[in-house]
Amino acid sequence: MNFEFDKKMLPKPQGEYVLWCDGMGTSQELHRNLNRATELVFKIHMAFSAATKIVGDVDIYPVMDGMYITSPNRNIIENIIKEAFKLLAKDFTYAHGTKNMFMVRGGIAFGPVIHGKHIPQEAFGTYEIDQAVKNAILLSPAMVPANRVESLAPPFGIYVDDSAKTAPILADENDSGFISNLYQWWRNREDEELKQLASDLYQQVKFYLEKAKVHSVGMGYPLDRIEIHAKLALEYFGGLDKPKE
Repeated sequence: MNFEFDKKMLPKPQGEYVLWCDGMGTSQELHRNLNRATELVFKIHMAFSAATKIVGDVDIYPVMDGMYITSPNRNIIENIIKEAFKLLAKDFTYAHGTKNMFMVRGGIAFGPVIHGKHIPQEAFGTYEIDQAVKNAILLSPAMVPANRVESLAPPFGIYVDDSAKTAPILADENDSGFISNLYQWWRNREDEELKQLASDLYQQVKFYLEKAKVHSVGMGYPLDRIEIHAKLALEYFGGLDKPKE
């Protein structure tokens, strides 16, 4: 069988934000407890699925414990993050015992995007490609930095690649992109409930990391990484370090 692909039939790439989010420590959890890891994986996907129903107009590409989410609209990407992280933050903050806790984080980049679903069947020549496979394919150089900078994000934080700060204006003259390396999804002067959730969340993150120091070996969570994540959380949730009275 000869596989043919006509690159001339590819749709024109569109400039879009590419968000990568996943769970922290899922690979270690897979080694320890498959049922528990499965629960964490699906909690993440349920949260983003629920957020999509509220915000809409995004494309989601699941990858095990994480997902790529794309949209040409920055407000939509921000709202997806806010709605999904609100749900995940509540689950983490009000969980009963550290064994039911897990943390997430993400990274954002910007670049040309081609969605597999937009590639015509004719591009594959005589081969009848499975539509579900084609629809599951995302093609973008922005996927690489979005995935890479996720490791720089604090727990429950979003790190912004330089491309998402400088490149969006090339696609939309009204979009100046993100302004900081850290996108604080909880910052909203008019939403006191959201700020209180973020404050409670930070206290729980600190509690979790302190517990993790004691059980570092058992959790497979190196002490040096715990220290780094604690420092990142301190910067990210700056101003929210006072416990609720």
